[in-house]
Amino acid sequence: MAIIESTRIGTIEYKEDEIISFGNGIPGFNDEKRFIIYQPESGNPLAFMQSLQSKDLMFVIADPFTFFPDYQFNINDAIIEELKVEANSDLSIWGILSVPDNFQESTINLRAPLLINYKSKAGKQYIINETNFSAKTPLFPHLVEEGSR
Repeated sequence: MAIIESTRIGTIEYKEDEIISFGNGIPGFNDEKRFIIYQPESGNPLAFMQSLQSKDLMFVIADPFTFFPDYQFNINDAIIEELKVEANSDLSIWGILSVPDNFQESTINLRAPLLINYKSKAGKQYIINETNFSAKTPLFPHLVEEGSR
């Protein structure tokens, strides 16, 4: 077991075979290429994506389908090949959250989801060009609507 001392959530233990490599980094963090997905509670739609290069870089991520069951998009063949996806079940999709002080006002980036192949240990942030999805979609839209009345 290896450990990283995350400045956000403390000590995280992980196995070397849990490391996900982002070959080109993540837009805005191009030099950050090695991450682990830390999910304290199995089955929870929220998790953390911790950089192994920068202990103070961590993203809160969520399963977008839990919050938006109708969310769908196409992934081009070049990305499928890059991530070495052999079956749909190889691929996990996450959205990066922006979390303000009031968690109920959190947003999720549906325009650029994280695609992770746990089998090949490869990941990529995939920018969907032709879409109406937003990078700042309210995670709890019904609460935003109620608050604006």
